[in-house]
Amino acid sequence: MAEKRILIIDDDPDIRNYFAKFFRVLDSNIKLHEASTLVSAVDLLERESVSLILLDLRLEYEMGVEFLKFREDMAKIKKIPVVVISAHSEEEMVRECLQYGIKDFIKKPFEGFEQLKKRLEKISSFSRLT
Repeated sequence: MAEKRILIIDDDPDIRNYFAKFFRVLDSNIKLHEASTLVSAVDLLERESVSLILLDLRLEYEMGVEFLKFREDMAKIKKIPVVVISAHSEEEMVRECLQYGIKDFIKKPFEGFEQLKKRLEKISSFSRLT
């Protein structure tokens, strides 16, 4: 079975560890790539292919929406589905993210593995992963 690849862009190591555990429990064939900055995420995406991107909106020195804007001009990256994960869910911010074609907006804190799995299963690319 082919290895499946997901990128999480989040500056919080606890969140990255949470997703590492989540995907390990879900499917041992999922490889999780991690990036704590937008620059490291773009660098990784230039070298690796992934099937799904999980994006925090508020990184330490950056805003995740900047990645969404940048993604618009990058054909390879633009095709990859993005799910925003954020503790900040102001209506205007969610609307802006939706304009950039995100697949879902999941509010932190998460309600447990089962709830997160149900939300992600609604995304066709994720359904093909599991």
